[in-house]
Amino acid sequence: MKEFLEFIENSEEGVTEKEIVHKFPSLSKKSILNKLKQLIERKKIAVEHGNEIKYKRYNNSNHEEDIVKELSTHGALTLRELKLKTKIPQTLLTKLLKKMKNDFVIQIVQNFKNNTKMYMLYGTEHNVDVSGGIWFNSGNVDKEFVDQIIEIIYKYIGKRKVEKYDDHLTIDEIYTFIIDSGIITTNIKIEDLQQLMNVMCYDEVIQQLDINGKIGYRILNGL
Repeated sequence: MKEFLEFIENSEEGVTEKEIVHKFPSLSKKSILNKLKQLIERKKIAVEHGNEIKYKRYNNSNHEEDIVKELSTHGALTLRELKLKTKIPQTLLTKLLKKMKNDFVIQIVQNFKNNTKMYMLYGTEHNVDVSGGIWFNSGNVDKEFVDQIIEIIYKYIGKRKVEKYDDHLTIDEIYTFIIDSGIITTNIKIEDLQQLMNVMCYDEVIQQLDINGKIGYRILNGL
């Protein structure tokens, strides 16, 4: 396979199937096609369609096209997800992503739920889960600010006297408290608060309850 691949890679213009058959007369056509298929799947070679089909070295521009294609399809992907989907070696992938970022082809954003770096096509509108909205500062989670608000919400929920099941605080009540308290000076929407509440539920700090079709919250663990 090594000699087979080197023959294709050493040709700047690419080689045709006829040229491969001539170079490797001991190989059957079926064997040649199988080798070509494997190399294409492993992204070692690319197929060029022109007046005749040629096989040539898989270069960085091909890899970049694969990255763009996956990001166009999926919107936002982590480095690990891109590696799995494109099958590009991680060292090369990291190098390509850096180049594509500098060329304004892609952008890096943070996933608010787990503070994971994600890649998107440049100029793409990202959703709240990815951007983080008011909870981000200069592209990163403002951890000090987030932790402060989480603690305030946790204490507020904990102070609520619950005599019956449907006395648990709702998102609307918590939102009203946040607005009236003035602890957040920037414009906060209820969707921003819901995002933070979702994180608190995910971390098992609070629990979301379905109360006769109404959502309420109660504290679970200490901060």
